[in-house]
Amino acid sequence: MVTNRYNLPQALVNLTKDKEYIENRYSITELLGSTREILLSRKHAKEIEVDVADTIPALFGSAVHKLLEEADSENAEVKMEYTLEDGTTIVGIADKISEDAIEDYKTCSVSKIQKQDFDDWRKQGLAYAWLHYKLTGEIKRKLKFHALMKDWSKLRCVNSSNYPTVPLYTWEYNISDSDYDYIEKLIKNKVMDIKSGNMSVCTDEERWFTGNKYAVFRKVGDKRAAIVCDTEREAHDYITNKCDGAGEIEVRKGECLKCKYYCKVAKFCEYAKED
Repeated sequence: MVTNRYNLPQALVNLTKDKEYIENRYSITELLGSTREILLSRKHAKEIEVDVADTIPALFGSAVHKLLEEADSENAEVKMEYTLEDGTTIVGIADKISEDAIEDYKTCSVSKIQKQDFDDWRKQGLAYAWLHYKLTGEIKRKLKFHALMKDWSKLRCVNSSNYPTVPLYTWEYNISDSDYDYIEKLIKNKVMDIKSGNMSVCTDEERWFTGNKYAVFRKVGDKRAAIVCDTEREAHDYITNKCDGAGEIEVRKGECLKCKYYCKVAKFCEYAKED
């Protein structure tokens, strides 16, 4: 169900489409999410609300893909479908399959490039390479993801050493034989989990858990922490070495950012409600 709480232009409303699910048919993007989210999304498909405002970030990516496809006749999307032995159809759309690589265009933030956090891209690219291999028998050995940074600033580039020099970054990854085995196992296990109705709680990674922090106070009753540690062990070591064992530790619970701000089925999930 599409809502428009902020009375945004009708053009944006028209671009927002209802998600349609087909039984035993899954996209690569869907399969790389958590099993719990997949099951809840399909179970409550007619009850899920999507506000137009929440679709705008994805619109940037769609616009970039369309412009690049129009500008490069060789940059045509490659649609792939492969059916597993159990009758489940896996669907993927690669932006480009060149002679030596699976290629994809992304829009992202500068912080993603600075953190070098590309595991989600790796899994997506490997899944496309696997699909391509299953359909053609051809093995690709490289992934190339071209990322356009939406929030890149020339001024920050000048004033910071840890900042991309241009607003486009190409991430490359060499694919091994073990990568093909890994992604096939991941996909087939996910399909098995879905079919078995496995509603296990999402992992910390899937929930985007920020992690607990441990604030150390030199003395009991101090209002300001001397240090905030990432692990409890670091906090205890600090008390032992810097506070003569007399300090105290305050646990600052982390947040599950996906559950709190981005999961479309959070209201149907008792674990998300607890957060």
